[in-house]
Amino acid sequence: RKLFMSNIILKSKENFTSTELYSLMKSPNIEKMSEHAGKTIDMESYMIYEKADYTTGEMKKVLVIKPRGEHALATNSVTCITEFEDIYNMFKESNELDKFTKIEILKKTSKKGRQFITCALVEQ
Repeated sequence: RKLFMSNIILKSKENFTSTELYSLMKSPNIEKMSEHAGKTIDMESYMIYEKADYTTGEMKKVLVIKPRGEHALATNSVTCITEFEDIYNMFKESNELDKFTKIEILKKTSKKGRQFITCALVEQ
């Protein structure tokens, strides 16, 4: 069986060490991003990758953010991931990825009353 069926879509730096990859993708200490709603995150590193769903085999995106000095936070929230990708791409387009360092995790309620998380840029 393949232990590591993942495609990295975007990441905060070109080369991660094995330890950094483990802390972002496999560590049992990774926490749910939804449990950190309302917090501003000073990002040490981040990554969006795809992994195969264990039951369906379908590839699903995961956003992982490593706050400075804390355990990584992960989510598979499509809304949050799409928003993060949009912010990332704006900074990349302007050659300013080094300035993309702070994000706020927000909990919102949909028109149908369902709670979801998203994120917003925290301007420096």
